[in-house]
Amino acid sequence: MSRKAALTAPLKSSNAEFGRRLQSLILERNWNQAELARAAGLGRDSISTYIRGKVFPDPKNLKRIADALGMTPQQLMPSDMTAVIDAEVPALEIRQSATDPSQVHIRINRTVTVEQAAKIFSILNHA
Repeated sequence: MSRKAALTAPLKSSNAEFGRRLQSLILERNWNQAELARAAGLGRDSISTYIRGKVFPDPKNLKRIADALGMTPQQLMPSDMTAVIDAEVPALEIRQSATDPSQVHIRINRTVTVEQAAKIFSILNHA
């Protein structure tokens, strides 16, 4: 696995879990992607990319989807995307890469709002 793939694996896993959760919620309502897209005021292609785990919705679109589903953004998030605080792990850890000094590894272990998490995912997806 390449270094870039290794660094993005947890992000892709979280995106995929969000996509599975979104698909499940659509099916529970007997909707399809186009119906959710219309209800949220988004393109069907956007809904499709979220379901496939390609990207995580930005905070504005996350709220639109949650509203369309009659939920809060926090309720829309899968439970395994909720941060778990471990008292023995620092809230923020930044380490310089041993193989590339221009790169750093960041570990965040703290509770953040859904909007903050969406912004972090957005930044990492565009890196």
